[in-house]
Amino acid sequence: MRDALGVVAPTATLRLLHLPDGTLGDHEDDLTAALQDEIAALTGMTDAASHRILVASPWTGDGHRDHRIVGALAERVATEAGATVRGYPIWLWHWGTPADVPWDRAEVVTLDDAVHDAKRRALAVHDSQLRPLSDASGDEAIVHDGMQEHFARYQEILIRPESVSREAAASTPRSHFEQFFATHDDPWGFRSSWYEHRKRELLLATLPRATYDAGLELGCATGILTSRLADRCAHLVAVDFAEEALTAAARELVGRDNVTLQTAALPHEWPDGEYDLVLLSEIGYFWNVADLDTAIDRITQSLAPTGHLIACHWRHPMPENPTGGDEVHERLRANSRWQSVAVHIEKDFVLEVFSPYPARSVAQEMGMLP
Repeated sequence: MRDALGVVAPTATLRLLHLPDGTLGDHEDDLTAALQDEIAALTGMTDAASHRILVASPWTGDGHRDHRIVGALAERVATEAGATVRGYPIWLWHWGTPADVPWDRAEVVTLDDAVHDAKRRALAVHDSQLRPLSDASGDEAIVHDGMQEHFARYQEILIRPESVSREAAASTPRSHFEQFFATHDDPWGFRSSWYEHRKRELLLATLPRATYDAGLELGCATGILTSRLADRCAHLVAVDFAEEALTAAARELVGRDNVTLQTAALPHEWPDGEYDLVLLSEIGYFWNVADLDTAIDRITQSLAPTGHLIACHWRHPMPENPTGGDEVHERLRANSRWQSVAVHIEKDFVLEVFSPYPARSVAQEMGMLP
């Protein structure tokens, strides 16, 4: 364990409880206290909201008694503390079939080459599990080649507890954003990151029209993109519910008389009016499914009959968020009241343009096509 951890997370702290194998049910108090201590220490050390702490434990359905006990205890303690919890299967890959996996609660985490290589090297140090102890019958490797193939994949499958459905998961609270904007001079690298600069230019290039009468930016953050959108809109309403973000945005937008900054706890508080441009960028995955669906309904009501919705979201897994970027766009596409008219998909993000039926292309709007 020490050698493997040194490969995948050399700065991590390993705490061994020295509890006996096979009888963890007799030591639940010790396990509970240890996990509560770790969560409390993380909260105090990082001053982080508890929902940003991820507790990963063996999956309760893994078919191993100790794994079931640890998994159930982790679910209970993490839930009580407001932390996020996920289970990882181990022995399921030995005895299970596809029908044994609760796919409706499964989440896939894709590993990049560096992380995958580190995991491979970390697994290789477990000699007693991966290699036969001897040539004698009964000394075969415990984790056979077929089972090892599951661990060698570029994906990890995590299982949400039954008590934590997508619908039950809470949207990211206002306090998280207030703290984030208060402690970061350049949130998410909006100003300094080439990634953000390039994505911003791509987003602006997808706008089907040169100018819009009325624009609505949902989650304007510090106003970096807002400033560019103001060049394309006669009037722009930029909304956020973090006061720290709006304070920074006000500094960014000095002299922009065509921009109105507004505080609103989206999606339940919503700006009045009809807009021919609505921007939903890097915000949808902070909502749970119920709030996301509410936002989609509100956007539908706000969008002019010939308007455009521009949506852009990060595609990589973020366990602390209630939904993922791809899921946001799947739900947008499922809305029968509009259709996707342009899509740009990269490994990192998806950028998409929607318009109410019957949607018209840029060439159609310019009279180049009927």
